[in-house]
Amino acid sequence: MKNNIYNLDVIVEQEKNIYTKITNAEISKESIVEQTRMADVCCKSLFELTPKYNSLQEQYKRKPNVVVNVLVGMYVFGNICCVLAFVYLCVYLEITPDLSEELVRKALVNIFVVSLFIFVICVIPICIVIHRKSRKSNEKKKSLLLKQIKEIKSDMEELIIKNIDVISIIPEQYRYPLATNYIYEVLSNGRADSMKEALNLYEEQLHRWKMENQMQVMLKNQKSIMHSTFR
Repeated sequence: MKNNIYNLDVIVEQEKNIYTKITNAEISKESIVEQTRMADVCCKSLFELTPKYNSLQEQYKRKPNVVVNVLVGMYVFGNICCVLAFVYLCVYLEITPDLSEELVRKALVNIFVVSLFIFVICVIPICIVIHRKSRKSNEKKKSLLLKQIKEIKSDMEELIIKNIDVISIIPEQYRYPLATNYIYEVLSNGRADSMKEALNLYEEQLHRWKMENQMQVMLKNQKSIMHSTFR
């Protein structure tokens, strides 16, 4: 499926034929209003599915951070070695309390060396085990994500193909809820008598919204500047 989910190659020609009929006034005003309403519903449904589809695709393409898992495993195992070494030292000092300072120092060195040896010997197989488990977990997760992606993609394609007759009444660049809802409103309340008039009204309204937004930003900036000036 292409990034633009509202345009499939298999239905492009059909869209052109339908829109040609609309522009040639072969469809009544009532029919255009009803089909626009249905197109608005379909586009809203597609608009809700698209973020889910894109999010799942991003998760599927994301590479697992195996290095982090291995480092965490090494850190945990290293802490376990330190705890065991400390427990062994405590037990050793408890059993032989009359050791000299030199013997205690030697005992500490021996325990450190043994712990380090155990860590080095064991860390490689532990890393291998962690890597394999992470890979299996990632494969299972990707399999589930792929299944969900296919289901949503199938739902989107089915929705488009089943409703192509009504979706095609709206030009491709206007197939999003804000536009379809506005177009339906101006057609249904009589402000526009044709699709061309409805599209022109929407373009005018869109320009007003953009200008209002720019004015709001400008007003906010000017207030902020004046506020800081007179503080």
